Amino acid sequence: MSDEAVGIARGLDDPGALLDVLNLRSNALLGLDTLAERLAVTAEALPLAEHLRDPVGLYFAAIFRAFAAFDAGDRDELDRVADLAVRLADEVGQPTLRWVARWQLGLRSWLDGELDASEGHVTDAMSIGFESGQPDAVLVPGIQLMFLRWPQGRSDEIEPMLSQFLDDQVELPGLRAGLAMMYCENGRFEEARRVLDGEVAAEFARCKDDPYPLNTVVMWSHTVSDLDDVRAAEMLLPYLLPHTDEIGTASVITSGAAATAIGQLQSVLGHVSAADEAFSHGVEVCTRLRAPFPLALTHCAWARSLLRSDEPGDRTRALRNIDAARALAENHGLVAIERRIERML
Repeated sequence: MSDEAVGIARGLDDPGALLDVLNLRSNALLGLDTLAERLAVTAEALPLAEHLRDPVGLYFAAIFRAFAAFDAGDRDELDRVADLAVRLADEVGQPTLRWVARWQLGLRSWLDGELDASEGHVTDAMSIGFESGQPDAVLVPGIQLMFLRWPQGRSDEIEPMLSQFLDDQVELPGLRAGLAMMYCENGRFEEARRVLDGEVAAEFARCKDDPYPLNTVVMWSHTVSDLDDVRAAEMLLPYLLPHTDEIGTASVITSGAAATAIGQLQSVLGHVSAADEAFSHGVEVCTRLRAPFPLALTHCAWARSLLRSDEPGDRTRALRNIDAARALAENHGLVAIERRIERML
């Protein structure tokens, strides 16, 4: 229906109406195979909003462009349009705009490995949300806070929040994947197995209704790797293979690169060469994103895969990946990475 709305708006010869429809279409297009179209829609909306000199319309065009650029792993474009959105939010002064802009600031500090700065922005977002009466004042910043606790090695604090969201019947399929992933982070593998088994029995049907399915599948891939579940790996790999250049995101959080998840699943399936290729590409994607934690996760996953191998030289390659992950952990306070390394050695 949203494509019909765009056609009608074009026929009206009303640039303002077209901008409104293009911005709304960006949200309507959320899904697994829509990135190319979202990039095209946002590429049209942004210059149109600039031409109209509509600060609110331009703000939303920039925000939706930032979401799409993040999915594409295009850090330069993400920074460019997010800076524009933050500036416009402060100039316009509307609380909703300032609230969402703080999500972006929190995200980019998280990507940079500046975890304390990220927490400050997330806290600001919560305050603005409560003070301005936003209906989801705590949901998005709360999820950002959960993803902040993950690299900090404080994942034990995340489980109660995820469980509460699920008890409150928050309709986000990714929450279940996040809970299983955090169970694994905390060494509670039997509980993670129970959650995963339920999804496998349903053939991951919830992913089809997920507005952020790639992020959810990447989260499941972390759990599948930790539990070495071949059946789940066989089910999830086809979801990921067409998206090897993309990032698993939910607008302002990420569980990692699709290429990293592909490597994890290929390793579970015993496809050593394919796993190697995927992890190599994952390093490239995360480096381009300038994101220390996802990059360190990739190095750890690659090292773990190589340590399973009996091929000559693989242990040496694994140790090089561990050294790379350790350096990132030391530089950015990534306690979760340090713990992963300890478990591998």
